[in-house]
Amino acid sequence: MLCLFGVLIFRISCLKRVYEKLQEKEQQLEEQMNISIDISYDEMRKKVSLEQQLLDHLQNTIATLEQQKEDIIEKRIQSLSEAKEIYLTFDDGPSDLTEKNLDILKKYNVKATFFIVHTQEKYHDLLKRMVEEGHSIGLHSYSHDYRKMYASVDDFFLEVEKLQEEVKEITGKQVNIIRFPGGSSNTISRFSPGIMQTLTKEVVKRGYRYYDWNLSSGDASSIGVRQFVKNSTNNKGKTAIMLLMHDSATKKVTTQGLEQVIQYYLDAGYDFKPITMHSSMFAHKVRN
Repeated sequence: MLCLFGVLIFRISCLKRVYEKLQEKEQQLEEQMNISIDISYDEMRKKVSLEQQLLDHLQNTIATLEQQKEDIIEKRIQSLSEAKEIYLTFDDGPSDLTEKNLDILKKYNVKATFFIVHTQEKYHDLLKRMVEEGHSIGLHSYSHDYRKMYASVDDFFLEVEKLQEEVKEITGKQVNIIRFPGGSSNTISRFSPGIMQTLTKEVVKRGYRYYDWNLSSGDASSIGVRQFVKNSTNNKGKTAIMLLMHDSATKKVTTQGLEQVIQYYLDAGYDFKPITMHSSMFAHKVRN
């Protein structure tokens, strides 16, 4: 479509230049009619008439091409507005289930984002694999201890920076993507009144970006595979989806239902994307 658009713009530009030159020629012919004594009036009139017909034809051609250009622009805008994308996100890993989840993602050639916690050395290769296979790593927390990490602003950033250093040491990547445990809308942090109001501003000020979600798989609770798939695909027509899932060791239902969820969104025409620093932020309403 973009190639055709460029060709149309070039054709319109060329035709307009031709049109301008013909207008100049027509004007010259009319001037010659007034001063020429060598060319008959009828012959000159015929030339002017032919030139006018050609000008009219060019005008019509230019108008048609201009309309085609407008149609392409309108279709392009419509296409962009209807673009569908999904971000698969996994919290609380890595674990023994992460490798299986990565295998499924690789099978379907889709990308995801893993918001990790402090990891045992035996899982370090999984972090390297995430990076090698084009997935994104995000910072969830070092301890996932609400009382500890939400005790103060300084305590929160101590956890984030400690985990950030760990990821960089293992993968060589500087990670500035965050997901707050409980989301930015959590109320479990109310033992520190107003801390989320401060943190949501402070993380951005310090060069991070945080991402909540607009669809939950519900796998934080005890549900079956069928309910997991139902929750994960109940998108209510959203064209941009940030799906919350978990890949901690107890979330077998996520691994068991993941292929069905991926297949559903592939069939529905969604583009699977990993979160980057350029991704639009999904932010909840802060409640503390």
